[in-house]
Amino acid sequence: MNTYITADPHFGHVGILHHADRPWKTVEEMDEALISNWNAEVHKQDQVIIVGDFAWKNHIAYLDRLNGRKILVRGNHDDFSKKVESKFSEVHDLLERKFEGQRIVMCHYPMRGWRGAANGSWHLYGHHHGTAQEDPGSCCFDIGVDVWFYRPVSLEVVAAKMKQKLEYRAAHPYPFSRAEMMLRAQTNRLSNKEVMAGMSNFNAAAFWEERRQAKAKATRVEED
Repeated sequence: MNTYITADPHFGHVGILHHADRPWKTVEEMDEALISNWNAEVHKQDQVIIVGDFAWKNHIAYLDRLNGRKILVRGNHDDFSKKVESKFSEVHDLLERKFEGQRIVMCHYPMRGWRGAANGSWHLYGHHHGTAQEDPGSCCFDIGVDVWFYRPVSLEVVAAKMKQKLEYRAAHPYPFSRAEMMLRAQTNRLSNKEVMAGMSNFNAAAFWEERRQAKAKATRVEED
């Protein structure tokens, strides 16, 4: 049995064609390509961990067409019935697994810190469709289909990507001396102190209203 990991296929989601700038004209074309790519990589005895946002609708129909045992780590679009949930082998909000002794922490949303990060554990996430800024020296990355040629990723490929990151880290060591860490902490405290000092002039109601109007304007532009 081989293990594959993926995120954000968004089966059946028309809006994702524009949102993630996918190369198909119709959602039907996208679905058929994603299913074909999946089944070309994954055999029936394999397992696939989906790190969120599996499908927009008709979940069972898609699950029935895809090879392998499916484990879901919930994303923001994974709201469905108990019947649909029962079709997955496992469903989690956050998943930690060890593969050949290597801990991998999987969450739909990227985390700046995760269990065991300081001791060599890895983190895989989705949600951003390749738009999140990635630290080349941090042992985490976007495992979503928009980054990985619209197909699930094998553990061997994950390991090769992490090896590349570790090599970069060795060549570009972080300034993690105690003096540097204390300087960073002090800088953060000074910044926070300025924020708190400015609170007396901060109009929260106006701030949220300004954000609401900006969002409404952006929505109108998108609709036009």
